[in-house]
Formats: sequence, C-alpha cells, structure tokens
Amino acid sequence: MSTDEPSIAIEPAHIAPLICPHCGAPVALGTFADTTPDTAKCIACNTEGAIAPEYAAIRATARAAESDRKEAQDLAKHLVSPPGPMMRAWMTVSNVAIVVLMLLLFVWLIVGMVMCLGIL
Repeated sequence: MSTDEPSIAIEPAHIAPLICPHCGAPVALGTFADTTPDTAKCIACNTEGAIAPEYAAIRATARAAESDRKEAQDLAKHLVSPPGPMMRAWMTVSNVAIVVLMLLLFVWLIVGMVMCLGIL
C-alpha cells in the first residue's frame, strides 16, 4: 500500500439486540417466516414482530451468502467429478493419434535426411 492512499477506518456496527416486544425474550434473527422478510418470530411466546432495517440488511446478506455458498458447492461438485466414458475414450484416441503423428514425423525426418545425404 502506498503512502499516498488515505487509510479507511471501518467502524463496527452497533445494533441493539433483537428483543420480543411482547415478552422481552431475545429473538433469534434466523427464526423468521420466509413469506414475511421484515418480521421475526419469538420462539418463547410465538409472537411475530417487525425488525429494524439493520437486521433486514443482515438477513439479506446472510441469504445472499447462503445462495452463493450453494452455487459454489454445486460448481465444485461438477468440477471434481471424473470425466465420463466418452471423454475418456476421446482422450485415449487423441493420445494414440499424437504418438502416431510423432512417429510419422520422426520417420519423415529420417527419410528426408537420408535422401538429402544420398545414402540410399
């Protein structure tokens, strides 16, 4: 980092704990109905209450991270899987073709050298 760049201080977010307005018990941010993203349900008294925009942002970030994680896992499964039988057959045929072409090239070079030198 160069000395000309300004340093950026990141302040930690100060969010008050999520408390149930009915019974005063702490409410877990993860216990919410998927159909109502701006509410959270208290597991102590089963009351549903609105959440602050800060919590909605945290929840949206967590959902996006979960979606990205699932997509990455699916991609990793696809990348790690071995090639199918057709791909293995194609690789075998191409390897054999490369060896045959290399042998033909070698023979062509030898024949060319022999003809140029007039050995035959």
